[in-house]
Amino acid sequence: MSFLRLNSALWLAGSLGLSAVLSVVARPAPATANALPVTFNRDIAPIIFHSCSSCHRPGEAAPFSLLTYSDVKKHARQVAEVTRSRSMPPWLPDPQELRFADESRLTDAEILRIADWVEQGAADSRINLDKNGVIVKGYDVVAYFSENKAVKGSSKYESLYQRAKHYFSSATNQAMFGQNASKYVPQYGAFCADGLLKGNLEDIDPNVFFSRQKNCTSARPRQS
Repeated sequence: MSFLRLNSALWLAGSLGLSAVLSVVARPAPATANALPVTFNRDIAPIIFHSCSSCHRPGEAAPFSLLTYSDVKKHARQVAEVTRSRSMPPWLPDPQELRFADESRLTDAEILRIADWVEQGAADSRINLDKNGVIVKGYDVVAYFSENKAVKGSSKYESLYQRAKHYFSSATNQAMFGQNASKYVPQYGAFCADGLLKGNLEDIDPNVFFSRQKNCTSARPRQS
């Protein structure tokens, strides 16, 4: 990583919070097109932060910022068009087998990922899903209420709701979810509630939960 890239990463980390650091420093692994719904935080933000935000920020040459979801959503169609035509991000050397350390040229998979996100509505999609699109690590969100404990669900009882796969421990719980999904779906997109209070998107421990009158919230273990 060059000095300029490192400085850009540190600047973005300070501006966007700790949750952006890994997105800036590490490029995302290529994903199979259309395998899962494309989400901004998991799929698009790492591409934008790595290849676009160093110029698309205040004080730089780009005409508008691409630092937040709102920034990118506002210019979503334009971003898809200029990346598809490869006019952006600017990178003069021709494609070759060996890549430059700071190469900003997008891969075909990254361009397709952006296009898919735009075609799917460019939703915020702040949902904490595993690589298979499963929420709460496959735990039964109804059991948090009906049994007041964390119970591992099964793919045998699967329901799709708001682009997330929900696993249940029984057909009864699956039916209860189907009748009133909004009561059971995790708050905050199943990210850690404590982390969000600090402005960070953090993973959760499904064994740590808070059942409330409406939704259930999963949070990371608290320090003793």
